Amino acid sequence: MEHELVLAPGATAADLTSAMILVPPAAALVSHHGDVDLSLIFREVPRPDPEDAVAHY
Repeated sequence: MEHELVLAPGATAADLTSAMILVPPAAALVSHHGDVDLSLIFREVPRPDPEDAVAHY
C-alpha cells in the first residue's frame, strides 16, 4: 500500500509531523515529486509471512 503526503507552500514542520502520524512507521520513502507542491510517496514494507519465520526440520 502506498501513502502520499502533499505539502503546499507555507506548510510548517508541525503540518508535516501531523501528516506523518498517519503513515505506518515501517513505510519507506520510495519517491518524491514537486515543483510548487511537494509530494512524498511512502510504501509499506511487506511483513514477513509468520510461516517463513518458523524453522522447518
